[in-house]
Amino acid sequence: LHLKFTMLSKYFRYALSLSAAALKNHIDLDKKNSMSDYNSQNHNGSVWDFNWDKRSRGKEMDANLKKANSKVVRHIIMIRHGQYYQRKEDSSERILTELGRKQAEVCGDRIRKLIKYFHPVQLTTLFASTMIRADQTARIICERIGMPVEKISYDPLLEEGAPVEPEPPKYNWYPEEKKFYEDGARIEAAFRKYFHRPEPSQKEPTLEVIVCHANVIRFFVMRALQLPTKAWARMNLAHCSLTYVRILENGEVNLVYLGDTGYMPIDMVSYR
Repeated sequence: LHLKFTMLSKYFRYALSLSAAALKNHIDLDKKNSMSDYNSQNHNGSVWDFNWDKRSRGKEMDANLKKANSKVVRHIIMIRHGQYYQRKEDSSERILTELGRKQAEVCGDRIRKLIKYFHPVQLTTLFASTMIRADQTARIICERIGMPVEKISYDPLLEEGAPVEPEPPKYNWYPEEKKFYEDGARIEAAFRKYFHRPEPSQKEPTLEVIVCHANVIRFFVMRALQLPTKAWARMNLAHCSLTYVRILENGEVNLVYLGDTGYMPIDMVSYR
């Protein structure tokens, strides 16, 4: 009896140690996922979450809005900044190149035409990252569309960063894990701030322009379409390219175009 008890005790301790090791691995894995994957919301694109922005008015009301073909829409145009001096160590020196300024001018002309297309919808505010290359791009666009630069609303949430660890990994780009943890939370906060269905008080369609960065825009697109956010690096966006998203009153999201540079002469298109 004593021998059996000793053997059972030994097996129990062994099983307990295995359980502890498995639990530790699970916690470590969960911690890693929570740091880099928390903002993916586990979306795989197969099922649409109509309450993705926590503003749903209920399935019946959302369905009625769709049947009524509601014209209350949020039109969001995202613009990557123009080409800049990428290799400068000091961030204050990462200003637009001559080509980057020309790209911003042509982009501004395109936005001016789009504003006429969207008429009577008015562009009242232009949002921009606080980084100098985005600031310069936004100012040039304002000049081309005749909007006072005082109308630019700067937001540090829109600054460039590492939104979530990409899959597959990006070649020659290996930020520290804490970078994803810090930037990911900020960029996710920016998404929740700018991407949501029209408020009940909104009675007319709106047009918003956001001047920011490639990583941010690509993450926003994946997040808005409820696709795996780890896939954001599988897309490329040219400088001053336009990405246009529509958000309907019932919560549906449409990507109208991604990284459009068709308005720009081919010899002006650049990625780096």
